[in-house]
Formats: sequence, C-alpha cells, structure tokens
Amino acid sequence: MAFNNIDAPGEGNRRARRAVAVIQRKAGAEGRLAAAKSKRQRKMARSFEKDLGKTILFYAMPIDGVTLRDPDGAYLNPTPVKGQRQLVIAGAFKVSLDHYVNAIGLFLKTKFKLISSEELPLMENALSDRIFTSIIVEPIE
Repeated sequence: MAFNNIDAPGEGNRRARRAVAVIQRKAGAEGRLAAAKSKRQRKMARSFEKDLGKTILFYAMPIDGVTLRDPDGAYLNPTPVKGQRQLVIAGAFKVSLDHYVNAIGLFLKTKFKLISSEELPLMENALSDRIFTSIIVEPIE
C-alpha cells in the first residue's frame, strides 16, 4: 500500500482530514460538554443571585393580620372581598407598584388592575420604622 499524506490537497485527503478531525473531537467531547454545562450553571447562578433582590415573596395573610414580627414580603389576602384582593407589603418596595400588580396576576393566573395603594399607619407606641403598604386590586374582565 502506498503512503497517503492527508495534508496534501485532494479529494481523498480531504475525507481523511475530516475523519481525523472527527476522531479528535470525539476524544474530548465529554470534557467539553461537561465544561459547557458547568459554565451554564455558573451563569444561571449569577443570574439568580442578581434577580434575588427583586424577587417578590408571597405569603398567605395571617388571620390576625401582618405584624412587625412577620418577615418582609407580600402578604396576599386569600379571600376576595367584593371581587377585590388585598395585598399588604411588609418592608420597602423591591420593585415598582405595577410589578406587584402584575405579579399578583401571574400568581393567581388572572389579570388585575390597581384600585388603590396606601401606606398603613403604625400604632403610636410601635418602636419601628418599618413600612407597611396596602394594595387593593381587582380582576380585569
């Protein structure tokens, strides 16, 4: 059999070069795939950490109402009153008011519109500078 130089130009050599390239790619494929997967996971983790500050945590509103001991978040009243829902936000707003209204809609799988928004007053003897805001929304028909 004659010696075949795959680096020389020509149709048969082109196939041989491609075959060698495929064999070389297959040898390192698992490592490259694992590296790509870990890179995607690191990117998703950074994205999650970046969005965590804007994440709205929904809680069911306690029967006796939201108190100073409750953690920051959005407390949704489970029972609608005259078709309207109340959301009490404990702590400072993480996002705009429209984002909260849209989040309620996504959470309950219904579109809502804003009816009112007002800051709730604390009792006079409360030793806290924490803010509580009440948002009333109504489903769009």
